[in-house]
Amino acid sequence: MSRTVQSCEYPTNFAQPALIDPQTTVRERLTFIKQVIADTDVDGVVVTLSGDVDSTVAATLAVKALNPESVYGLVLSTGSNLDGNLSATHHVAADLDITHRTLDITPFVEALTQTIFTEVRRFASSETLSNLCPQRERVQTSDNCENSTVFRGTVARRVGKLAAFVEAKATSRLALGAENRTTMLRDSTIFARGRSVDLLPFGDLYRTEVRDIAQYLDVPTKRNESTTSNIPWFTQVGESDCRITTETIDMILWKLVDNGAGIEQTAETLGVEPTFVGHVAVRYARRVQHHETPPIPKRDSPPVGGI
Repeated sequence: MSRTVQSCEYPTNFAQPALIDPQTTVRERLTFIKQVIADTDVDGVVVTLSGDVDSTVAATLAVKALNPESVYGLVLSTGSNLDGNLSATHHVAADLDITHRTLDITPFVEALTQTIFTEVRRFASSETLSNLCPQRERVQTSDNCENSTVFRGTVARRVGKLAAFVEAKATSRLALGAENRTTMLRDSTIFARGRSVDLLPFGDLYRTEVRDIAQYLDVPTKRNESTTSNIPWFTQVGESDCRITTETIDMILWKLVDNGAGIEQTAETLGVEPTFVGHVAVRYARRVQHHETPPIPKRDSPPVGGI
């Protein structure tokens, strides 16, 4: 049976996570960035510029907390970047007066994707391979997700994080990530283990709250705002793969995590299907698990010996 991709028209007229005091929140982020840099005695930070609201606000705060000379912008090209997005990143760097460069990571993404599928085929079943991409792509392709744009996007993000991390270490800087509680769900089920950034100023905020900061700081994001409100969150809903907006994801997480509501209660309150709320809950739990320190055995006695 074929499947389609639908945009779920869930209600958005409920109260969303919002900052009560944006000024205090901004001051906390500035202090946080300054303190981390002071404690590590480095020359500044590297921020990956993508042209979206998250990276733009992150770079803006870094400049305010430090200075333009201490902030280095890294623009990643994957061959699929729209000219408009790349142009937007260069505008951001120019507006903030920070040094930046563009790095084409396409060869690395292609090589890693091919290697993964070549090696996994040696011991994994077709069903296992198909788990690497959404249902909608499994139906549209017959190559077990090898040409999956979702999977390649995940690989590109991880390669990009590694590139920024290496760039930071090579220039005696820290890698400053722009991820927030909402966007960190995106890669919660694959390549999620491991540290790829040194500090996350928005790690405790929802994406709608990051937008509140953008509005408070008067950060110019209109030229790329169209890419921020309809991030695809694919999951099987009935006979379709459903695309959910960032606002809906934020409301679900707010109810589940901050208000302690159950899946059924959250679904009923927001008018969202329980299966999707459960899907978000599972992804959040996996994200928390994958970002914790892996289990370590506890030894019964201290080591013996010495000089």
